[in-house]
Amino acid sequence: ILDVSSGERVVTAIEVLSPTNKLTDTGREDYCRKRQDYLDARVNLVEIDLLRGGQYVLAAALEKIPQSKRRPYMMSIQCRTTIKLFGASLREPLPVIPIPLRPTERDVSLNMPQIINLVYDRGRYAKMSYQTDPEPPFSSEDADWVDELLRKQGRRN
Repeated sequence: ILDVSSGERVVTAIEVLSPTNKLTDTGREDYCRKRQDYLDARVNLVEIDLLRGGQYVLAAALEKIPQSKRRPYMMSIQCRTTIKLFGASLREPLPVIPIPLRPTERDVSLNMPQIINLVYDRGRYAKMSYQTDPEPPFSSEDADWVDELLRKQGRRN
């Protein structure tokens, strides 16, 4: 998000983590450097991690997140000196998250459920085969829930 009144200075960066950011040493190091560049430049940073696999890389220190707040899908919003965390499990909808702008402006909302539905509808996901389980595998409880859901939708035999 750019501030056109200040020569298009970056106000907020939104990063959707990729497998490279979490699965390879080089990708993780590159991402962490990029994140630090944003923070050094006093850019608000929104990190969206919808990947269940790989190493944890969000700006919020994992050891400072209570176990009760940890979820497979996490979003971190860093605005100046404050970090807000949002998360969701497989069985709950992703949250609507606040996107910080300039200090004098109110946050805007990013409707994650709506975005995911658009990506699914416009992408090739509806055409994918759902006959096999994903990598990394779901917990046994989630795997049973997914299997039942896919069978009800006629996407799995």
